[in-house]
Amino acid sequence: MSNTKKISAIQLALSILTQLLCLALAIILKDTSINPIMINLVCISTSGFLLCMINSEHYMLHWNRFITNKNECILFTIIGMITYGFIFILNHFIIQAAYPDFSFNLIINNMPLALPLFIIVYCFLAPINFVVVFKLLTDKLPIRKNEAAIIVISAIISAIFFTILSYSPTYDYLFYIRQFIFIFLLSLNCSYLYNQSHSLVCSALSLGFILLVVNIIH
Repeated sequence: MSNTKKISAIQLALSILTQLLCLALAIILKDTSINPIMINLVCISTSGFLLCMINSEHYMLHWNRFITNKNECILFTIIGMITYGFIFILNHFIIQAAYPDFSFNLIINNMPLALPLFIIVYCFLAPINFVVVFKLLTDKLPIRKNEAAIIVISAIISAIFFTILSYSPTYDYLFYIRQFIFIFLLSLNCSYLYNQSHSLVCSALSLGFILLVVNIIH
């Protein structure tokens, strides 16, 4: 398998359409009596499954890069856990933006058998959604010309897109400002980790681990 593979316009369009359709589904279901946790479960799992189908070659490419350079990638995965952890601490005390939260204790007490499903969706598929869409949005940028500028530009593009996808019933502008700042920091970290390791797996694993920890202690 080749070490580099550009994302086609069709893959990009289908992947973005997938995100928009899942957003529309979430908005529709929020007006029902369905628990928001279940709504997020359905939307994240649907989006993750469709992204896997559309971009399967890229999943394998980045996994192979991770395996080929596992020592370096493990190092950047650990670095990612530390930096993502710091971002979530900053978010908890200052930014206070929304993120995938499945109320660990609530699931343990009411649906213990469903816990593995929630962990897979919220701590595996959700990070994969994030890093893959990040890569789709920024794939055409000329990475080699100016690393620092590209890392920042990539983060801004990703933050704008995911902030637009964020949904607030009140459309409070402060909500969107918080979301943008938080997602920008996540995207900045994702961009840095990818730039250094050349594999999205590092960011997906480290972000997934932090999401699991945050959901357990939340």
